[in-house]
Amino acid sequence: MKNILLLIFLVACVSCGNKKLPNLSNYNGNLKYNKICQLSEKPNLLGQITSINFIDSSHFVISTKNSSNVFIYNTNGDQIKKIAKIGKGPNELLSPTIVRVYDSKIYVWCANLLKLVVFDINGNPLNEYVNFKKGLKNFEIFKNYFCCFTGGGFKGSIISIFDMNKNVIIKEYGNATNEQRLLSILEGAGGISLTRTGLLYSAPDQLSITSINLSDWSESTKKYFDNEFVVKKIDMDGVEFFNSKPREALEYIYKNSIVTGIFPSDNGYILKTEVGEYSVNKNIVDFSKRYDKFYFLDKNMKLISALKVAKQSENLASIYATFGNHIYNVSLYNKDNKEYYYQLNGITF
Repeated sequence: MKNILLLIFLVACVSCGNKKLPNLSNYNGNLKYNKICQLSEKPNLLGQITSINFIDSSHFVISTKNSSNVFIYNTNGDQIKKIAKIGKGPNELLSPTIVRVYDSKIYVWCANLLKLVVFDINGNPLNEYVNFKKGLKNFEIFKNYFCCFTGGGFKGSIISIFDMNKNVIIKEYGNATNEQRLLSILEGAGGISLTRTGLLYSAPDQLSITSINLSDWSESTKKYFDNEFVVKKIDMDGVEFFNSKPREALEYIYKNSIVTGIFPSDNGYILKTEVGEYSVNKNIVDFSKRYDKFYFLDKNMKLISALKVAKQSENLASIYATFGNHIYNVSLYNKDNKEYYYQLNGITF
């Protein structure tokens, strides 16, 4: 990848001989990134990858910004198809930021136009849902429900359930704290995942998981305690804090922990966080005291164990996804300090 800066914050496809995703091992006390493929930039150059989701064991879809696009790849790293049409018209996108695959359809969120565009597995547009009022950090699709994790520093609910048959929001859950509204400035803040009966979510400022049953709309929350997971209270609105005291707000973000994902596993679930501190000197970010920390939970959400690993430069801008109860990421690597490229990895514990 040429001239791309490392940013911290912010199918029925015809192919032969594609590699299958490996059968990754369960937790064994170590974390390893296993290379699956390097993403080709032929025929199209890639912008910054913002999201990844798997179509099947041999294909996945990504969204990018700068420049904006949506691509289908195979697990050999070949760029199979560009599916997004850039524009403001029907079924067009200006800034695709989140992609999800559900029931043989590809769902793409456009952050600029606040709309959801649906494609078939070959990348042909099917439908769109428009006129949303809030930006999203993430989403999941469950049957006819568009499950939205609110972003953008908005007050009010964290989760909104939009019924795509009725074209209306039917349920809302959670309440954004001052701390969440500030930490949500970070890309990848918070976590959301599907279960057999509904949805899991975790606010970025809380070491907890809330489960929502999408049949009877009940909810329950499990809270966890760890002295290393630290989020200090702030006594003013998070967005106002950032706007009025940007330097202090950034220092707060650098020094506080954050939840960055929930993932299903063979034995239960994995809650991903960041702990420790970043420091900045002359616009250079020092991450030597910042760590990724993974909490391993059984199927009843009981905390079993945890694993803390030092941040690595190539994983500062990683995008994570799951397939078949295993975790994968796309990371940005530097080749000979000259050229950046993206690589798909399988993660083993």
